[in-house]
Amino acid sequence: MNKTLYRIFTIGLLAGIAVMLAGYIYSFASSISPENMSMDTNNLINIFTARRFSPDLLLYLGLAVVTLTPVAGSIFALAYYLIHKQYRFAAAAAAILLVQAAGVWIGDLRS
Repeated sequence: MNKTLYRIFTIGLLAGIAVMLAGYIYSFASSISPENMSMDTNNLINIFTARRFSPDLLLYLGLAVVTLTPVAGSIFALAYYLIHKQYRFAAAAAAILLVQAAGVWIGDLRS
């Protein structure tokens, strides 16, 4: 289990960093300064539904990958513990998922 969790976290972190780095490189190649990019979350739906490839899109995708990596690890741990009938640890993994969900909910209330 530890090796699999290590792989989930390592691959998620490296993939997220690679996508964000690609966004920065694309912004410099397009002579768009990263300070001028629209990181406004109110514009997020427009960025993802636009039919164009932009540095903003890459930055948001990279952030999403890095943000969702711990959630993937928690889901894996919960499934592992349930399959191996270790219910006390499964309850702990479920509690961690609830805390992660609460963080998303509270963050959504603030915007």
